[in-house]
Amino acid sequence: YSFFKFLKVLILFVLFDWLIYVFTCTDSDKKTAVAAIAAGTILSSVLLTADGVFFGHDVLFHMNRIAEIADGIKNGNFNIHIQPNIQNGYGYATPLFYGQILLYIPALLYLAGIPFFESYNIFVILVNLATAALSYYSFKRIFKSAKAGAAGSLIYTLSIYRITDIYVRQAVGEYTALIFLPLVAYGVYELYFNSGDGKIRTAKVLPLVLGVTGILQCHVITTQITAICLVVFGLIMFKKTFSRSMITALIRALILIVLVNMAFLVPFIDSYG
Repeated sequence: YSFFKFLKVLILFVLFDWLIYVFTCTDSDKKTAVAAIAAGTILSSVLLTADGVFFGHDVLFHMNRIAEIADGIKNGNFNIHIQPNIQNGYGYATPLFYGQILLYIPALLYLAGIPFFESYNIFVILVNLATAALSYYSFKRIFKSAKAGAAGSLIYTLSIYRITDIYVRQAVGEYTALIFLPLVAYGVYELYFNSGDGKIRTAKVLPLVLGVTGILQCHVITTQITAICLVVFGLIMFKKTFSRSMITALIRALILIVLVNMAFLVPFIDSYG
């Protein structure tokens, strides 16, 4: 544990040196990106530097999920659909309905020897970093401006709802799904406002496919809300939506989403029988 505390300080100094190095360069867009992503990550993660874990509403449930993944991996099982030790040993099939692919990160950190609560805190910091970086990328691409990307990233990463999800509700599924919402927005923008009137290439649908996949693998309810919003948007933009090229692109996107997420969708749908 003492070694790990030392390692945290060492990593902090390395990151600080990296920031100094970046800010000595002449690329203003790079400086803006680093400043926004670093500020969003640090400000949303500062409470995680204390020892222990914030005792939020759902923290024990999600801690059990991480522990069950670690236990499964330790016993040679990477594909976990039932958690045998939850519910006083009766077991619980949470993974059938609750994507957990990102929870393998804290489980693997724990198996690597990092204390359990520190593994969780590192995971949350990584989630904050991914949220800040992906939202910066998405907003920058939408608004064609590094400053707009930085502003969007800070506002989104530090939004009260997201911070409440992390520290009060401890809604792991939901705050991990929020990583990918800006990418969905960018994917929709690419299809509807940046694809022209001709044939839409497969590369144009990939941001939407990746964004929806990320949400589906984290939180089904957020997937449902996102799907409803996409349908409403498609109806509002009906002239564009019902063009031949757009229908083809949307069908292609849907097929890719189903194929990529088959390992989750097949057990999910089959369990309804």
